[in-house]
Amino acid sequence: MSLFSLNELEGEDWSLEQKMAAQQELLGISLEAHPLELLSDQIARSGAITTTEAAERIGQRVIVAGIRQTSRRSRTARGEMMMFLTIEDLAGMLDVIIFPDVYQRAKTIVSSNSPMLITGTVETDGERDEPFLKAEKVDLLK
Repeated sequence: MSLFSLNELEGEDWSLEQKMAAQQELLGISLEAHPLELLSDQIARSGAITTTEAAERIGQRVIVAGIRQTSRRSRTARGEMMMFLTIEDLAGMLDVIIFPDVYQRAKTIVSSNSPMLITGTVETDGERDEPFLKAEKVDLLK
């Protein structure tokens, strides 16, 4: 029995967006589809690449679209807030560092579960030898 079978039995079918919103509210995740699937046209128009493509472009400026998976705020030596973020798209995940100047402008977006576009430079973590995105700009993906 589906989460939405009662409505289906009554002849009323929910739209994909309605099903996803209800699942997100009830379960904390969408089982029906990934939220970025609904925004594929906007992602294509933005020029965003996947997180896996971005990870291969060390030293280059890129735009990626994603949903926050994990985040951790931290204070700099000066006491300013910054954020370490992991975003997910349909291809994989990528770590993002958001320094205080960008964090101040984008804290509402990066603290939400809303789809976002992040512009920045791909760099490599010297200790772990893993790529990360140094954010320059964060926008809400609509």
